[in-house]
Amino acid sequence: MYLGTHCPFEQFVINSISKYFTLITKLGWFDSDEFREIVNDFSKFIESSPVLRLSGFQVLAFFVTDMNLPSQILKNISRNRKTVVNFRDSQLHQIFRLSLSTLLNLIQGKNMLDIAEVILDLIKACLTFDFIGTNVDESTEDIGSVQIPVAWRPTLSDPLTLRTIFHTFKLLNPPKSAKAFECISVLVATRRTLFSEEERAKFIKSIMQELIKILHSPQAFNDQSNYHVYQLSDICKIDIYQEFINIVTDFTIKSLQSLQTSLNSIQYLLVFWSKMVTTVGQSKPQEDEDLHEMTSQIIQAFLNARIENNIEEIEENLDRDANITILENISNLIRFSYKNNSIFLIKYIEMLAIDYRDIIDRIISNSIPIQVQESIKKIEDKFVWLINVCAMVVGSSSDEDDIIDGEICCKVMQLLNLNQMWMTQVFQPLSEMFSINDQYLLMDYIFQKIITNLKCWARDKTIISETLDLFNDLTSGYSSVRIIRKLDTAKYILANHYNFQFLEIPENFKKNRLTYYSSLSRLLFADDTYETEFNEFFKNHDIKLKELEKLNDIESFRQENVRCIIEGIFRDLR
Repeated sequence: MYLGTHCPFEQFVINSISKYFTLITKLGWFDSDEFREIVNDFSKFIESSPVLRLSGFQVLAFFVTDMNLPSQILKNISRNRKTVVNFRDSQLHQIFRLSLSTLLNLIQGKNMLDIAEVILDLIKACLTFDFIGTNVDESTEDIGSVQIPVAWRPTLSDPLTLRTIFHTFKLLNPPKSAKAFECISVLVATRRTLFSEEERAKFIKSIMQELIKILHSPQAFNDQSNYHVYQLSDICKIDIYQEFINIVTDFTIKSLQSLQTSLNSIQYLLVFWSKMVTTVGQSKPQEDEDLHEMTSQIIQAFLNARIENNIEEIEENLDRDANITILENISNLIRFSYKNNSIFLIKYIEMLAIDYRDIIDRIISNSIPIQVQESIKKIEDKFVWLINVCAMVVGSSSDEDDIIDGEICCKVMQLLNLNQMWMTQVFQPLSEMFSINDQYLLMDYIFQKIITNLKCWARDKTIISETLDLFNDLTSGYSSVRIIRKLDTAKYILANHYNFQFLEIPENFKKNRLTYYSSLSRLLFADDTYETEFNEFFKNHDIKLKELEKLNDIESFRQENVRCIIEGIFRDLR
């Protein structure tokens, strides 16, 4: 009643109303029939006016999603689950059909498309409902097998269902159109046992036909959110598979070549191809020559795009997990046709080696100042990335692949030799001026400065903080911390870590003291034989704890100096 007389509302008001509506409905679900008349009530409500239709579907989408979640007020878990199950069996399918029929009416009239976005949210909420009480981890992007009930089969088998959602995608502008693809991706993940083999083949074929139409209009993918589509299972069994896979190949290559396509979007295409080659490779690894050719084209386009562009810039907004996912998927594609794809990989390694050697020669001949690092850093970024690709690729069990692995490893070692030449040139002026001619002496020089700062600038918070940040960075790298561990200066600080005045200053207790002992811990454990030094390292803490044992009343522990000692010990051990 209140919603009908006071619309429209801001979204946060709709959310609050929806939350209380869900709670009241759950509490009274088994007490009266009126609480179980959701579909009838909302059917009347959304037909009242366009404004009420929008608000009604917003509430309904929130309601379906919230019904799926544990209640903080309903402490009886068993009763809460019974309510959800009864709602699933009696109302959810009707809500799903109501949303589809309303969406169909909207797109036929090509009006009220703002409501279409909300209806798509409702459709997705229905499809992703926790049908069997084992919801997947929401932190993952992978959609597992969707356990849609058998009673829904006629609705999902109806060709009109898919056509409605795909047609909505064509009518909506990005990023709203991505919501339609989200619904399709869930439908694709429907459990296999819901359909017969014939029904499933028809279902997959209808999806492929619609995707082919969309891929013929690349402008639909100008927005990055539209890339996030999942692999279609069993597509290679469908009679239009060849047409579909050809156009997907062309689309993938164009996306890889485009500077406008982010790697966050490209990774979804690579996941598709990785799963394709894995599936086909298991059933007929050498038979699908076309797929081998397609993947080779994709590998070449991908490597070319990566080498031609600035890797640091295109990876700027890519997190570590996404980068690893891309490397894993691209390595699957390379291994699918390893002999051919290794040729491309080796070609790019050799190409980078030539460029790298050229710039090193110019530095040696003083053609360019040694201080100019930008150009050589770009090349190093690229060959580091290529080495990571190689590391993901090598390691097969077949004799033929072992030979290819060996060839790739040889090329990588040549790159590393060139890098060693460059490092030699870096140390030459240091050797002349400071007698520093290798990385150990350079690191020792830096570490002596760290110790000096910690001793002499204990009360300068800025110097201490920046010095400890440097200490932290040096001990965070696997190679650098192992180098430092062998230095006499490192052994000194491990043996006398407690003997620095800055540790006694309360202002350093929080960030600085934590950073200091985190760095020391990495330094201590960097040596495989750290057990011999472990007890000695914590000897000072042990002495302080034994002194605290002598205190026999609570007032003693409340003394400021005692509080500082206790706080310092526990921050160190943290």
